[in-house]
Amino acid sequence: LYFLPDFGIEENTQKDCTKELQNLFNSLPDGAVVQFKKGTYNVFGTIEISNKKDIKILGNCATIIARFDPCAPIKNNNDVFHFSGCSNLTVQGFFFDTDNSIGATGEVVAINSENSSCDLLFSDEFKWSGCEHIVGTNSINEKGSPDYAIATYDHNLTEEKYGNSTRLVGRDYEVINPHLIRLKGIYSGDPVNKLQIGHKMNIRYIIYGPSVFTFKSCHKVLLKDIVIYSAGSFGA
Repeated sequence: LYFLPDFGIEENTQKDCTKELQNLFNSLPDGAVVQFKKGTYNVFGTIEISNKKDIKILGNCATIIARFDPCAPIKNNNDVFHFSGCSNLTVQGFFFDTDNSIGATGEVVAINSENSSCDLLFSDEFKWSGCEHIVGTNSINEKGSPDYAIATYDHNLTEEKYGNSTRLVGRDYEVINPHLIRLKGIYSGDPVNKLQIGHKMNIRYIIYGPSVFTFKSCHKVLLKDIVIYSAGSFGA
């Protein structure tokens, strides 16, 4: 049994433990059982696990936090586990989250069809600095499902001057105050738009990007009791 505290990997330290975890997994023999202690672990890099057989990774309800920076290039965010060439693999008992939100939800409080813009009001939970990059938007209904009254996708980020620094821009917007932004160019030339005041809109800082798990040439994989609260893109 490879119990993390026995290898100096402690929970709740708020330090990035990617290097220590990578060293541990590099040293594992086939048939090893790795057990986390319940708690939170920051993993701000990708852990590569290759050509292992009969490995069990038991989380004991541990929470793994991946990096997500809504202002940084998308490539700066990380996957958590890359498995390649592994067989008879079990990963069980984990929670996964990101250190920052991967998006935000606001309410449409004003619409200007002439300027092709709308104002979105956000709760105290979300504060806008102006450097966050918006790569996708979609309106949602009262159940939280997309209703596509409007949807935009801006995967290609461009760099522009912002104050004394620069920012990456997908969909253009203006910060009115930390909880109110003006989203621009929402009509895309379509004069008919179903967006209404009071509509909720999901703002996405990322659409395609890091995952919690990736598997390549792996056989007989069991994922059990895995909860993903937030991930840069897909779970696996």
